[in-house]
Amino acid sequence: AHGSVWGPLRLGIPGLCCRRPPLGLYARMRRLPGPEVSGRSVAAASGPGAWGTDHYCLELLRKRDYEGYLCSLLLPAESRSSVFALRAFNVELAQAG
Repeated sequence: AHGSVWGPLRLGIPGLCCRRPPLGLYARMRRLPGPEVSGRSVAAASGPGAWGTDHYCLELLRKRDYEGYLCSLLLPAESRSSVFALRAFNVELAQAG
């Protein structure tokens, strides 16, 4: 064998798209509890309400990554909030660098 699919030598597209992570790692990740603080989510405990957070992410994305915003609108409604949050996080990381 020339190296593991997950090793530093095999970072090509086929290795990333067609292979699953090691089962042990996947099982450990699934067992991790969700982020909660005394029964409430971290976002609800540390900032504005869920609507305010969603609105902030949506507006940041609309202003700074309009193409990403438009593509996110094509996703199912139940996925949009999560996608907006991830894309807004990406925008903030790009601004920091």
